[in-house]
Amino acid sequence: MGWGSSIEIARETRAAQAALQKNDYRSAVFYAQYAAKAAPQNPDLWFLLAYAARLAGQYSNSVDAYKRGLHDRPSSIEGLSGLAQTYVKMGRGADAQEILQQVIAGNPKSEADLQLAGELVLPSDPKQALAYLSRADAIHGSARNQLLMARAYERLGDKSHAKELLDRARSTAPRDPDVLRSVASYYRDTGQYDLAIPTLKSVPSEAPTYLAELAYTYELAGKKSEAAETFVLAANKAPGQVELQLNAAQALINAKQSGRAEPLLKRVEALEPNHYRLHAVRAGLARSNRQNQAALREYELALQGMPPSGPEGVLYPIALRLDLAQLYRDAGESEKAGSEAEAARS
Repeated sequence: MGWGSSIEIARETRAAQAALQKNDYRSAVFYAQYAAKAAPQNPDLWFLLAYAARLAGQYSNSVDAYKRGLHDRPSSIEGLSGLAQTYVKMGRGADAQEILQQVIAGNPKSEADLQLAGELVLPSDPKQALAYLSRADAIHGSARNQLLMARAYERLGDKSHAKELLDRARSTAPRDPDVLRSVASYYRDTGQYDLAIPTLKSVPSEAPTYLAELAYTYELAGKKSEAAETFVLAANKAPGQVELQLNAAQALINAKQSGRAEPLLKRVEALEPNHYRLHAVRAGLARSNRQNQAALREYELALQGMPPSGPEGVLYPIALRLDLAQLYRDAGESEKAGSEAEAARS
């Protein structure tokens, strides 16, 4: 290459790095791609492109770029580790794990790769996960490692060690919101709501997602009034989020404060007037007010608009059909009641 070409490549590389620092990943991909194609013999430029593409969500582009760089530098820890991380993002856990074993063999003191390997195998092999994570934590004790180790011990049935690791994580990062929410999640998953709630309340945040998590935890603990008030606070902070408005409205109804739910439902009507959960909530309200014809209509609309797999889980449409069947039965329409009951049963 001529001297002018080298200057141009250096300029594009610096532009890509600057874009990454600004979280402008699409621009970073644009500049890095130009540099890599102008100097295809340079693996570092392909790795830069691959990294930027992963952050931009362009996973196929990222894989191709990592493989192109590894073609010229096959033992690169940076390239192998980066490719494994892209595979993780793509949901290709087995491929990622295979590569990470190579990375760890070549660089046994890489805390980040040991942590990633541990996280990958945690669902299927908590004992192996613990081995990776213990090595990672010995290199650099971090709250993240300790939380993952607690999960591994939990899966192995060792609650004593799980609690010990959770306490260590909180001690390592006592004000870190992610750590506190992870600890609260552990308590919630194990049914220890009396510990989950104060842990969440210690999070220094008023973000809607955090408030919704706290409200959900109150709900699981049977604290209906606290759940309703916290959901409403979250909904008011994010009036454009449909799910938050619906969760808050349902929580108010559960707390026997249905009169306060209407403004939230009006927000949903303005955003998504045909949302299936909007119809379901209105059906429940009409039914509680003995407005059976209105309830029947709303239940039918909810079921018609129901997606094949909603976030509420498989029991939600069954529950709606059973409610609808009972309404038909109360209205003396036994044939329709039987049809809905059979649909729920099947």
